Amino acid sequence: MSFLPPSSVKSFVTPTQSQIAVSNLNAIINRINGARAQESVSPSWLRDQVNEFSETLNFYIADGGDPVELLGSIYFSRSLSDATVALLGSGFHLKPFVDMDFFNQTMKEVVVHISAITETLGHSAFGDNLDCRWHGFIVSHVCQSIFGEF
Repeated sequence: MSFLPPSSVKSFVTPTQSQIAVSNLNAIINRINGARAQESVSPSWLRDQVNEFSETLNFYIADGGDPVELLGSIYFSRSLSDATVALLGSGFHLKPFVDMDFFNQTMKEVVVHISAITETLGHSAFGDNLDCRWHGFIVSHVCQSIFGEF
């Protein structure tokens, strides 16, 4: 009979690669949501997080996991989309140190990756919404460049 509380009892069952991948997916989303809450998301940082999420999702799939049945799939899709939409609407691109060509290229890459991820997770509506927001951002930027502030 053990008198140790359950939290201090060590388990000899090692987690599967699939379980580790799910844990890592949650950690990545938590990082993104935390940075978003602090308004400290940059295009490069978000791209790195999205790439890491994509690689981890690929490990999950390679280990036999079905991304459509992933418990957090809708949460993951929404978090990725919302973080990107928030960055597009943040005015980050208007800061004097931001190279607009780099910003646009990086954000385009992020949008494409997230659209593919949301499709894989079975929640393509989040990717579709993000695509619409991206195109709206580009149209607005072009109109401002041509016609000035409106």
